[in-house]
Parts: sequence; C-alpha cells; structure tokens
Amino acid sequence: VSAPVMDSGTAAAEAALHKGVGRAKFRTPDEVAAFLGGLELVEPGVVVVPDWRPEADTPSAEENPVLRLAVVGVGRKG
Repeated sequence: VSAPVMDSGTAAAEAALHKGVGRAKFRTPDEVAAFLGGLELVEPGVVVVPDWRPEADTPSAEENPVLRLAVVGVGRKG
C-alpha cells in the first residue's frame, strides 16, 4: 500500500475539499485497503489514482496535490 504524499500543497487541497464537501471522511491507503480485506488485490494494489495503470498523458500526483488525496484499489474474489 503506498502512502499519499502529505505536504503543504496536499494539506491545503484537503482543507479546501473538506470545506467544499462538508462531512466527507478522508481515509488513508491502509484504511481503503481494509475495505478490500479478504480479496485478492489486482496490481498495482492500493495506490494514488494517477499510479493506477497510468497512460502517457495521465497527470501526476506531484503536479496536482488533489490527486494525492485519492487512492484506488480493485480486489477480486479468489
């Protein structure tokens, strides 16, 4: 499970999103992975969204702090 990068830009993006959506719950990659417990994780596992099978024109998390806040993972029954 890869951890999102938390720096001042990411913290500011999280604060702005929190203000805009109100009661949203931000979860760590480990918390998201727990939702997939008991399932076989599809590669690359639980990662920030831009790292999920990126294409050449996929924006990076380094370029956009908001992308550091969203993680994705796919699990399947074995």
